[in-house]
Amino acid sequence: MVTTSLVFLIPEKTPRKAAETKMAIKLQAAKDALYYTVTAWIKEHDVNCPENIYQSDNVIANAYTLIEDICNIVGYAKVEEDE
Repeated sequence: MVTTSLVFLIPEKTPRKAAETKMAIKLQAAKDALYYTVTAWIKEHDVNCPENIYQSDNVIANAYTLIEDICNIVGYAKVEEDE
């Protein structure tokens, strides 16, 4: 009688791998939030071609809120203070 056994290699859960996994999850969540925010804004302002951006004062006026929403998701530039 011949018997076989299956061996499954389970990667070790190291602190580095756990941190990389958390970072990947956060990055995907940020991508999803960014995509949702931008597509919702595009639909709300009926931007269906490049000309809408340049010819609609409403689109330009409301771009400030879109930029703020994007920065809230992605982050703001760090300010380096002079010492």
